[in-house]
Amino acid sequence: LYVFFFFSFVFLLASLRNTRMMNRTFLLCFTLLFALAIARNPLDKYGILYVNEIVANIDTFTVQIEDSFVEDNTLTIDIIEEWSGNGINTEGIFLINGDAEVFDYFLVHPPTTFPGELYANGGIHADKPNENFFSFLVEDNTGDTSISGLLTVDGGVFVEDGTFTIAAGSGETTVRDARFNANGGIAVNDDAFTVNPEGDVYIDSTLHILQDVILGDSTTEDFFVRRIKTDHQDGGDTIISAQDGVSTGGNLWIVPGYENDCTTGCRDGSIFVGSVNNDNVRVKRPQVSADGSMTTFQGQTSPNGEGGDIKIFPGDSIEGGDGGDLIVIPGLSGNGNHGSIYFGTNEDGLSDFDLTIGRPSLVSGAGGDTFFKGQSTQNGDAGDLNILSGQGPNGSALRLIPGDANGDYTLEEQGDIILGNPDSADLSIVRSESNVSAGPTFFVGQESTGEEGGDVFLAAGSAHGNGNGGNLYLAPGSNPESPGQSGVPAGDIFIGDLVENLVLTRQPRDGGGLDTYIVGQNGTSSQGGDIFLTAGSGGTFGGTVSLRGGSELLDTDDYDFAYPIGGDVIVESGTGAVDGGDILLTSNIGGSVLIETDDINAGSIFINAGSGSTLGDVQIGDTSAGVLIADANLVIENSYLEIQEGAERIIFRADPTNILEYNGKTILRSVSDYPVPVVPSDRIEVDDDLEFSLTALRMAQLQNSLEILVNALSQCQHGLFRTLDEFGVPDSCEAFTTSS
Repeated sequence: LYVFFFFSFVFLLASLRNTRMMNRTFLLCFTLLFALAIARNPLDKYGILYVNEIVANIDTFTVQIEDSFVEDNTLTIDIIEEWSGNGINTEGIFLINGDAEVFDYFLVHPPTTFPGELYANGGIHADKPNENFFSFLVEDNTGDTSISGLLTVDGGVFVEDGTFTIAAGSGETTVRDARFNANGGIAVNDDAFTVNPEGDVYIDSTLHILQDVILGDSTTEDFFVRRIKTDHQDGGDTIISAQDGVSTGGNLWIVPGYENDCTTGCRDGSIFVGSVNNDNVRVKRPQVSADGSMTTFQGQTSPNGEGGDIKIFPGDSIEGGDGGDLIVIPGLSGNGNHGSIYFGTNEDGLSDFDLTIGRPSLVSGAGGDTFFKGQSTQNGDAGDLNILSGQGPNGSALRLIPGDANGDYTLEEQGDIILGNPDSADLSIVRSESNVSAGPTFFVGQESTGEEGGDVFLAAGSAHGNGNGGNLYLAPGSNPESPGQSGVPAGDIFIGDLVENLVLTRQPRDGGGLDTYIVGQNGTSSQGGDIFLTAGSGGTFGGTVSLRGGSELLDTDDYDFAYPIGGDVIVESGTGAVDGGDILLTSNIGGSVLIETDDINAGSIFINAGSGSTLGDVQIGDTSAGVLIADANLVIENSYLEIQEGAERIIFRADPTNILEYNGKTILRSVSDYPVPVVPSDRIEVDDDLEFSLTALRMAQLQNSLEILVNALSQCQHGLFRTLDEFGVPDSCEAFTTSS
C-alpha cells in the first residue's frame, strides 16, 4: 500500500505544471506519507487510490506496484476486494457479491475457476488465436463450442436460452440447433463414452443409432469400421446383426456405391472382404450344436425383366503369376458322410427345370478350355472323378455334348469329345465293378424319327509323323484271375441286331480300295491263335460262310474309273521259320467240299504249294477213298506227278532227260547224254586184213559202242541196271569223253 501511495505521489508530482505548486504538493505528500508510515497498522490493507495518470519508465514501459503490474494500457491486479458493499465498477466491469459482469472483452490469463454459473452472452475465446483456432471457443448467438483441452464443470453449463446445456451432477449435455466442438475430447460417466482430440470415439456400452449412419463427407477418402488390435492370443468376434422380428427377421443390406452421372467407363462400386494384405479370409457361419441350417446366396430377382447374375471368381494376377483358384468345399463329417455340392433347388414347383452349367459366350476370339479335375496327390492313389445323372424309378440319361458350330444346332460340324490327356499313357473306359452278374453296356449312334440313323465310328489314333497308326482292339471280358486258362472262357463279341442283315465293310474311297486284314493272335513262345469263321447254327439248316472277292460297281455314275474285273479271294496260311501253316478245308458228316468257278465264264482253279526256294506240296488227304477226275483233263503245268508208297517214289515229269524216275533214279528219258557211235557194218575182206588189223579195229569200235550203251542204260543215265567194277564198286559215272 505504501508503495502504491508512493507511486501515486510521484504521479501527482509529475502532473503539476509549475515549480511553486510542485513544491507545495511535494511538502504535503511527504508529510502525509510520513504520517501514514508512522501511524499504519500492519493489518490495514484498505484504502482509496485516485490516480489520474501513471507513466511508465521510458526504458521498460512497465510499472510494478507490489503484485500489481502495469504494461502499456493493461493493469494486472492480484486481489480486488470491495469496501463499500456496493460492488466495484471499473470501466465496463462490475463486481458485486461474487458475481462479475463484463460489458466488454474479458481476458483471463492464469487458470481461473468459476464456482458459480458463467453467462457468456458474447461468446468465449480462450488462449491466443492461432490460425483462427482457440483452445476453448463458444461462438456468440449460435453457441457452437470448440474445446481442445479437458473441460471440467461442476455446476453445469447453460448457454443462451438452453442452446447448449450441461446439467450439474448428471452431466447430461444438450446441444440445440448448433454444432458441438469438443476439440479436447469428451469423457462421459467414467469414460463410458469418450472422444479423444483426434476424433476417435470409444463407447463402453451399447450404441443406439435411430437414424442413418453417414461416414465422411463428399470427398473420396477411405473410411474404416474396425476394432483395435489386441495383445491376446485370440481376437474377439465382431457381429453386425439386422433387426429380429416376431415372424420375419429384418434384412441386412451391404450396398456399394453406384455411379449416378456417368457417360463412359461407368462402373458401380464393389464390396470387398478382407484387407489389402495377402491374408487368408473366411466368410462362414458360427458353429451350432444342433443340425446346421441352410445358407443362401441369391442374385437379384426381377418381377418383369431377367434375373440378376451371380459371379464368383478368384483374384487375377496382373503380372506373370498364376490366377487364384476357386475352391468349393462341401461340409465334412467325422463318420465319412460328407456333404455334397448341389446346383438348382428341390423346392416344390421350382425344381423341374433345365439347368445349364457353362461358361459365358464370347463376342470374338477363340473360347478357352474348361477342365473338371479330380483330386491329385503326391503320395497315394489319385481321387476318382464321378459324373452321375439323376436317380429315380427310371434312370436318367448322361449326355456329353460337344460344342456346336455357331451354337444354332443345325448341320454344321460339332466339336469332338476327347478322353485322356496328351501323354501316351494307357487309358481305360470301364464301368464300376459289380458283385453280381454285370449288366450290359451299349454304345448307340444317333437315332432319327424320320431320316436315316447316325453312324458310329470307332477309330484308333493316327500318326502325324513317321510312326504307325494306333490299333483298334475289341476284346471280350475274361476272368481276371486266370485269363486264357482252359475252362475259363472269355466272353463273345456280338455284331448286329436280331432282325436285319449285317454288312462289315470299309468306307468307299475315291481311288483304289486299300487292303483289309483279319489276323489271328500271334504267340511269342508257342503257336499262333486260330481264326474260325463259323456260320450260325439253325434248327433245320446251318448258315453258310461265303468268302467273296470285290465285285464291279454297277452304279458307275460316281465311279468313272471302275473296271469290270472282280476281286480275288486269297486263303493263305502263315509263314514260319521252318514250315508254313496248313490250309484245311473240311466238311462234317458227309458234307462235300466244293471248289468251283462261275458257271457263265468259267475261270481256272489254281492250287499252288508256295514259290520259295523249297517248294511245298499239294496233298489230297490219306483218308480219301479216291480221286475222281470226270470229263476233264488233268494238266500239271511246270511241275511233275509223284506217286508214293512207303519209301518207294515214282515221279512222272515232262522232262526229256528224266521222264520217269524211280526212287531217285531216272529209268526213262527221251535221249541219252552218251551218244553211241555206229560200228561199221561193211565186210572185211581176208585179203585186205591179212594181219587182222581191221578186224581188231572193228572189235574195238564194237567194244566202245557197247560200253557207251551200258553206261547209257546203267545208273549213270536210264538206270535200267547198275554196273560194278571188278571189286564190286558201282561205276562212278564219269563224264562221257569221245574216244579217239
